[in-house]
Amino acid sequence: MSETGKASGHGAAAGAAAVAAANAKRILVVDDEESIRELFTGLFRAPVYALVAAASGEEAIELAKTNLFDLAYIDVMMPGCDGVECSRQLRQMQPALKTVLISGYVVEDRGRAVERAGAQAFLAKPFSVAAVRSLAERLLGVATPKTHSPR
Repeated sequence: MSETGKASGHGAAAGAAAVAAANAKRILVVDDEESIRELFTGLFRAPVYALVAAASGEEAIELAKTNLFDLAYIDVMMPGCDGVECSRQLRQMQPALKTVLISGYVVEDRGRAVERAGAQAFLAKPFSVAAVRSLAERLLGVATPKTHSPR
């Protein structure tokens, strides 16, 4: 486990990250693209957030067996367990979990996919950093500290 809270499928290591940041909002990012997982890892940092990354829907489900999450960003198009099914299973395990589907592919009926997944939102790739943060803040009720500008 790195200092940024990334996990490589080891539940005990992910559990340690969750314990270390007990007051942080716990975010799970599920994407088969390493660059997306790294982007999210850079966006959501301690002490406000504790992020765990999974490379597949199956890995995310395993992590959720031993870790509670507040929010999950889940890629729709993944081999094996796709994002809709992953979201559905995660929400069965953790009913309070808020989920956001993400995809770089055209999803013809986004509303239906969100409904089937029990998700709160859909983000199309490429997305802006501001959109990702704003959505997390809104869904989690977290305000990002503002920097004060001199007058």
